[in-house]
Amino acid sequence: MQLRTDLAVEAREIAGEHISGVDFKTYSENGLEISRLTVKNQKAKQELGKEIGTYITIELPSLTDNFTETDDRLKTIGLEIRRLLPVHGLLLVVGLGNMEITPDSLGPKTSSRVLATRHITGEIAKATGLDKLRPVAVMQTGVTGQTGIETGEYILSVVKRIRPNAVVAIDALASRRLERLGCTLQIS
Repeated sequence: MQLRTDLAVEAREIAGEHISGVDFKTYSENGLEISRLTVKNQKAKQELGKEIGTYITIELPSLTDNFTETDDRLKTIGLEIRRLLPVHGLLLVVGLGNMEITPDSLGPKTSSRVLATRHITGEIAKATGLDKLRPVAVMQTGVTGQTGIETGEYILSVVKRIRPNAVVAIDALASRRLERLGCTLQIS
């Protein structure tokens, strides 16, 4: 039986560790194990089943540990995300998944905590102190069974309309290893 995974590091484990067109390195920072996997060409894309690009996997201690805003681990995660984003311009944050199903609710629950600022401009932004923030739009797609719309179609229509400089999609991912559940992030 083939176990399903959404994680690039696990796709590499399945395909074999030495794949032409794949760069892979691991390092530790602030108590986090970080893997950076880059799929560089079509051959590697086919072997891994992952699109060309960079996949950063961060393995944390159990998420039952308390995190605080000043926790260096959170700063490290933020830095890894920031490295993939353009410095300026509109971000679209998309919460993928079904809010009503606990294992699929990560996207909608996380995106609901993001401050949408795209609509706050001019004097209102200055008066509220939000003029220093970049414009951010937030959406929650639900799932096809709820909306009748394929998630990709929904996102693409919004992207065509508001033309963000980057899309940050938040989703729960499948892992083939139980020990990775609830304590692994993939950023790509």
